[in-house]
Amino acid sequence: MKEKEKKEEEKQEAVLQNEPETAGEESAAAPLPDAGEADAAACEAVRAQMAHDGRFPEFEKRLPETERVIAALPVMAELPPADRYTLAYLVGRGLESAQKKEPAPKDLVEALLASPDAIRLYETVRSEELAEKGQAIPPHSASKGAATIPATVKKAPKNLSEARQEAYGYFGLDRA
Repeated sequence: MKEKEKKEEEKQEAVLQNEPETAGEESAAAPLPDAGEADAAACEAVRAQMAHDGRFPEFEKRLPETERVIAALPVMAELPPADRYTLAYLVGRGLESAQKKEPAPKDLVEALLASPDAIRLYETVRSEELAEKGQAIPPHSASKGAATIPATVKKAPKNLSEARQEAYGYFGLDRA
């Protein structure tokens, strides 16, 4: 008896982990086993209604996953067909959502660099953030030319000595 329960739990886990090959070969649109003909007709009517209901986008595409969830959870057989399919559909969507991962930072940067409009927007936002903090925009900022950040000169040197002093300061050298 324990072996049978353990096997049933493994089957449920496999179905919930979206592994149809270990969950058994069941028809995508077949009603639950042991369901009477009246239940089968009701299930078919519910599936048809949900396929045309805007609250369940891509229901037909998600039907195999919905059926796997119903098969994995025997308690679903006790529910009316409308509740059974609604709950199974929502559980399937939740499982799919839980499996999605956030994109890696490198992927985000690649996506940003692929769009000149996104680069302009980022540089504009960054300039506004610096202005809000009261910081000056760096005179030499890395830009792909997408934003027009003017080079800011503190003051124009009046002679060669002042120009030399400013250049030394720019490179971090202290020379008089």
